[in-house]
Amino acid sequence: MTTADRRAPLAPRARVCDSYRATTAVTDHRHQGADSTPAISMPVNAPAARRATSWRWYRIGSFSPAGLCRYAAGRTASSIRRRWLGVVRPARSAIAAPPAVDYAALEPVVTSPGGGDELLRRARDAALGRVEILGYGTLDFSLEDAGAPASLLWNIDPRTGTRWTADGAGGGVRVTGPACGDIKIPWELSRAHHWVLLAGAFGLSGDPSLLRSLTGQWRAWLRENSAPRGVNWLVPMEAAIRAINWFWTLVLLRRATGRDHADPEIARSLVEHGRFIDLNLEYSDRPSDHYLSNLVGLLYLGSAFRSASFGRRWIRMARRGLGRRARIDIDTEGGFPAGSVGYHRLVTELYRHGLAVCRSSGRGGAPPWSALLPRLEGFADDLTRPDGTAIAFGDGDDGRVVPASPSVGAGPTRTPRARSVAYPRSGFYVMRSDDSGGAIDAFSERPNLPFGYRHNSRLSVELWVRGRAFVVDPGTYCYGRSPRKRHYFRSARVHNVSQVDRLEQNRSRPADLAWLGGEAVVRVLQWRSTEAEDHFEAALGSYARLARPPVRYIRTVGFMKRPPIWWIRDRFEGRGEHRLDFRLTFAPAFRCRLLGRDEVACEAPDVHVRLWLDASFPFTARLQSAFVSPHFGSKERTLRLQLSGRSTLPAHVTCLVVPHGGEGGPDLDRLRAAFLRVSRGAGDWPATLRALDETIHGRDPQGDH
Repeated sequence: MTTADRRAPLAPRARVCDSYRATTAVTDHRHQGADSTPAISMPVNAPAARRATSWRWYRIGSFSPAGLCRYAAGRTASSIRRRWLGVVRPARSAIAAPPAVDYAALEPVVTSPGGGDELLRRARDAALGRVEILGYGTLDFSLEDAGAPASLLWNIDPRTGTRWTADGAGGGVRVTGPACGDIKIPWELSRAHHWVLLAGAFGLSGDPSLLRSLTGQWRAWLRENSAPRGVNWLVPMEAAIRAINWFWTLVLLRRATGRDHADPEIARSLVEHGRFIDLNLEYSDRPSDHYLSNLVGLLYLGSAFRSASFGRRWIRMARRGLGRRARIDIDTEGGFPAGSVGYHRLVTELYRHGLAVCRSSGRGGAPPWSALLPRLEGFADDLTRPDGTAIAFGDGDDGRVVPASPSVGAGPTRTPRARSVAYPRSGFYVMRSDDSGGAIDAFSERPNLPFGYRHNSRLSVELWVRGRAFVVDPGTYCYGRSPRKRHYFRSARVHNVSQVDRLEQNRSRPADLAWLGGEAVVRVLQWRSTEAEDHFEAALGSYARLARPPVRYIRTVGFMKRPPIWWIRDRFEGRGEHRLDFRLTFAPAFRCRLLGRDEVACEAPDVHVRLWLDASFPFTARLQSAFVSPHFGSKERTLRLQLSGRSTLPAHVTCLVVPHGGEGGPDLDRLRAAFLRVSRGAGDWPATLRALDETIHGRDPQGDH
């Protein structure tokens, strides 16, 4: 990127609504249409930067005709509203003399962060400028030359030294230092999660140094981040979540000291937060965590300033908007219809906050959409591994509204429900038996949905054995700081799925790190769940549209529950010769080795697993070094199994996964012989299930159904 590219001033609308895509190279969850995108910090050359700023007409293909009309109407209405608010927005006098914060509706919502000694440790680190950021771990933001650790570096990625500073006119942001910095790091710091921890720890310990550090950092932030200039005023979602954490901090301090710490300077900034969000709503007629966060932020701000007319207007607008959003953001099954488990959790937390404030404000009682919250919670519980972490299908940046607390802000771990369940509309299928099971990503691309949340992972699986994750999704790792790694972690070649001719499941563009072409249409052919076994079968339409000659890819997953055994069979129907690749990525805790051409042994503490492979064509199997990203910003080295070969269609690949060890375990030699006999014979799941059950129990399970 040239100096001129970095310093080019942005129009106010582009600065607020388009810079998020440019700086993170992630989807604009608000519009995702044919938008122009100024390239601010993507490490690209000038021609690529010019391509990135062109109108993205190809994105129109993600709309149906009716959806495109709604999109155009919504954009037009949003533009008119913004111009109107520019005239009638709250007068500057409301900011010069802001009303006092009304805590009546906020007190019942805020709970103290738990953690005891761990809370105190994190708070003391935060007081010194060492703050935990997503998966990056603890980063040091303290000023090196400062005598007291009161001020932090609010606009820097300390890992790389990249800085985002306001330009001379204050209309945009320019980048200095290496281009590989992650803008989410200063954003996450300015969300002020660590201030909530500092306030909670101060209330627990009474240590005055924690309070001094908190107030000093707050003053420094206000001094160095005046609205609406700089990196922390680019995205209304960030302003909304920041305001929520400020209110939580104020309530916790008020409980601890018995006085109000929202002096006029803090109250003035909170009103500026509300004005900024109100003027730049990230409107979307499609599922959107950004627009939802704007409304929840305005609900908090309106409840705090309901003595003012603008506060009461924010409450009315937020309550109406949340009612409309619930019909868009929550499908009939309770899922967030975007193909991402991580963002479903964030949306669930946002609706939980919105409901808590609506109930505590005493205005009209619980809203009608409150009945949908148990569905959201149940969906999140079902899409949870036995260890309480989320299944990693789709994008996930570990973002939260507030730090973990016992009620409104539930922690990052949940308790899974011990059942097999299908969510056909949301596209997720879960198989469970005690602490073993698996999940399948069968989300189907369709018009009028945001595409930036998903990966090329249709029909990918996760498996867990005796409470341990065994076969895992690779995760997200990053958005815009490395376009190459962004494309890598969302590509089909790193997911637990078969690939035809090394083609991706959806078309993509190197300069657009959000867009997917929409070819990955999934048709579920069968789902059955009984006490003895689960059976899933689906066809993927990607290669029927992208491969030449066309290929129909069908995956069948069978799960025998006692003892837990998984059977994965991929069939390829069509004609001509094609390259076929079958992959499984193992969790880093497992040590794996090849025992032969078609056998893999994997071991972890107290868990032993054997895999057998079979195919209708000559193949080679090997274990490759790979990376997984268990948390946003971090990656770990692991192993990936890859089976590769060329075949004239039709063809198939079959894999049997058998945990073993301990008393009463299955006879591996007999199981392997039964697997190969059936795979080369009938090859379907009922025949395999009969053979496995006869080998293990000496009976036919079909007679039990």
